[in-house]
Amino acid sequence: MMHFKDFRIEIADAGGWFTDPTSERVKETLLRVNNWIEEQEHIVLNIETLFFPGLNKSYMGTESALFKSGGGESKSVYFQVFRVWYTQSIAAEIRETD
Repeated sequence: MMHFKDFRIEIADAGGWFTDPTSERVKETLLRVNNWIEEQEHIVLNIETLFFPGLNKSYMGTESALFKSGGGESKSVYFQVFRVWYTQSIAAEIRETD
C-alpha cells in the first residue's frame, strides 16, 4: 500500500507586529526527512516539493513556511511542504518473503 508523510519547514519565530516570521533552512528540513527515512527504513517512491496556496497563519493544515508572491494588495501566500511517498518498510517486506 502506498502512503505519504508531509514534512513542513518549521517556523522558528512566528514574528510580531513589525517583524516577519523566520523559519528553519531547507537543509535542516531535508535532514529531518532523511533521518526519518533511515529510521523507518521505508521504501521511498518519490519526494515532492509542494506549495499550498491560501493557508492561513493559524498554524492549521501543513504549518509550513510561507512565501509571498505578487505585489501591493494582491499578494498571495504559499506554504512549502516536502511530501514523501513511500511503501512499507524494507524490514517488513523481508519478513513477508521469509
